[in-house]
Amino acid sequence: MNSGTPMDTIMDGTGSISPSDEVLGQILTELREFRKEVNDRNGHEENAGRVGSRVPAIQTGNENVQTNSNHPLPEIPPPLPVRPAYEQTNSVPGEFPGNTNTEETASGACPNLHQDPLDMERATMQSYYTAEMKKLADEIEAKKELWEEARNKNVELNKQLTEQNAKVMKLQKMMVRAGRNDSSPIDGDISAQFVLLKSDILQMVKSHLSYPENKPSPGASPDLGELYLRKVVASALHEEFFSREAMPFGYGDRLLEKNPLRKFEQTLRESPCDDSAIKEWRLATVKVCKLLDQDLDEYSVAISDQIWSKRLHHYHHVRNSFQKRDKLIAARKDLDSLCRKAADIAILFRGSNIEYEWEQDRTSLKSLEVLPKDHEIIGTKGPRPTEESNFEIAYIVFGGVVRGDKSTGLLENGRVRLSKTQVVIREPKP
Repeated sequence: MNSGTPMDTIMDGTGSISPSDEVLGQILTELREFRKEVNDRNGHEENAGRVGSRVPAIQTGNENVQTNSNHPLPEIPPPLPVRPAYEQTNSVPGEFPGNTNTEETASGACPNLHQDPLDMERATMQSYYTAEMKKLADEIEAKKELWEEARNKNVELNKQLTEQNAKVMKLQKMMVRAGRNDSSPIDGDISAQFVLLKSDILQMVKSHLSYPENKPSPGASPDLGELYLRKVVASALHEEFFSREAMPFGYGDRLLEKNPLRKFEQTLRESPCDDSAIKEWRLATVKVCKLLDQDLDEYSVAISDQIWSKRLHHYHHVRNSFQKRDKLIAARKDLDSLCRKAADIAILFRGSNIEYEWEQDRTSLKSLEVLPKDHEIIGTKGPRPTEESNFEIAYIVFGGVVRGDKSTGLLENGRVRLSKTQVVIREPKP
């Protein structure tokens, strides 16, 4: 409607008349009712013509009020667009256009009836995506909180790990001071090597040595002579490689007592130097000597010559002179092999932080009493090994192996047995 056209005249067929306030009020009232009806019916009118036909004629007294081209009536707003059915039956509040639960109607405000449907849909989708963005922002914030919590836990775990590593390093230092480290031999390997050594001694005796036959004592073991020769060979190896006087290093050992390393260790022992300091020096020296990887064959042959000449040559059995040379060569070769194995084990003992002992020396026993947990009886010189019999250890055929305490590795703190000592028993001497 043109704002410059006054609404104070209404034209009929004969001329202009002035409408009363009552007529204008009637028009405005009917317009409001029309808008309300359109909103209630929610766009179910089939066409705009039916809506337009409902506009009533304006009467003044007995006359019908008609429009004149020079004096037009006020413009009537166009009918509202009919909304599709899917907009009227939406079951998800706030997600699609036409929902009565939108923010606008929920606030009590009257919707704009002249708004373009595209604008309404755009506003609704904008509201939907705004809500989705807010939801995603809330999820991101929650993830940030979880990440921060995990980061704090990770920092705490790293701190605990650092503390544990410090404790481990402290314990390792304590173990080194106590005489243990990761390079120490495994007990099972030590036991296995002594089993092989015992087997080789038995083969050596059976193949090359014999004991003069004497009239056995009543009740004595029939293989007593063989047991005695096994004892002789084992004791000789112990004396030359494992006794306190034997000090192999794996370097220069072929010089025997002239070895400068052996002389220096002997000097340390005779000095007021502490035993722990001597042990620390010996461990480091043996470790360095291993790096040189010197051949021990010369050392083994030198000890083998001594053992043969001092202990075994008169036990060598030969049936005739024709076989003497070949038998002698074979016996010496087997003895050289025995000495090489013993040298390897002895150097392993001397380079270990854990203290090991081969119990071959009978004089080191505190008593000659047979202890079932420590000794194994494999022969007798007369008495029967029964609970009623009274007997004692006659000699050690092959000594057992013990190691130092589990915690410190030192024999003075405890002895852990790896194998039993094989013994021959006798009646106790008065």
